Amino acid sequence: MSAVCAAGNSIKSKVSKHFVKDIFLTHVRHVRQERQSRWLGYYFTKLSTPVYLARKENYRKTVLRPLEEMPSLEERLKELNAPDPVLDEKINIGFAKSKGKSVVLQDRLSWRKLCKESQMLHIDEDQIQEIDLSVVKKEWLESDGLEALQNVADHYGIFSGLYQHGYFTPHVPLTIRYDYDDDYVSPVYSGNILHASEVAKAPQVSFDSKPDDLWTLVLTNLDGHLLDTKSEYLHWFIGNIKGNSVKSGEVVCDYLQPFPMRGSGYHRLVFVLYKQKKKLDFSSMKKPAP
Repeated sequence: MSAVCAAGNSIKSKVSKHFVKDIFLTHVRHVRQERQSRWLGYYFTKLSTPVYLARKENYRKTVLRPLEEMPSLEERLKELNAPDPVLDEKINIGFAKSKGKSVVLQDRLSWRKLCKESQMLHIDEDQIQEIDLSVVKKEWLESDGLEALQNVADHYGIFSGLYQHGYFTPHVPLTIRYDYDDDYVSPVYSGNILHASEVAKAPQVSFDSKPDDLWTLVLTNLDGHLLDTKSEYLHWFIGNIKGNSVKSGEVVCDYLQPFPMRGSGYHRLVFVLYKQKKKLDFSSMKKPAP
């Protein structure tokens, strides 16, 4: 106040010292009220105590929520990437099932009954014979084997990588073998690991088919493209295969040995057999041999 009084003494005017003092105190009071109102967060006018407490509690609940109530980054990403029930619905692009549910249920019941009866029988060690594993595999494929292959392909993202929303149940099992040397072969199963040295040459593919059926065999690499993760590399393409003779087909793309880059991890190479309704013209799609 001494500075104001000194200023009042030095200024030659008719304004009294009390008038200057009132102006200064009014300005200071206004600044203090503004600071107090801004301290509330987003209120610029002085509020009564009940209204202030109510709005403070509302601000705490809506804006300053506790951290444990807020979703984590993983939960938020899961919410954003959740599949749409309409746009991301899976579509069956394969053939219809040959057996109905009632027939499958009857087969299972008869199999259980046979198992219970066999458990009650006494087995003599001298009468035990070796089991033909090829017959066991054939029975497994005819019962639940093809559905198991579908589940394996779905688990490893084969269908989503090939057709995005499409899927199918395999109907024709493939037997694929790579010649390792004169005495041994490297078979291809549902997800086994093969090295690049074992797949240098085209494999031997066999399957059961009617003599007049036409097929297309494709070998594709879902993880081979280094620039686009949604693209794939074609390694083999044979069309117009008559019956089960792969050699009778028309080679659209010659066999290309898979050679994954160092550090790229495991690659999913998929053999797909498509059934044709008629003979197709692949002349415009043929690729020269590498």
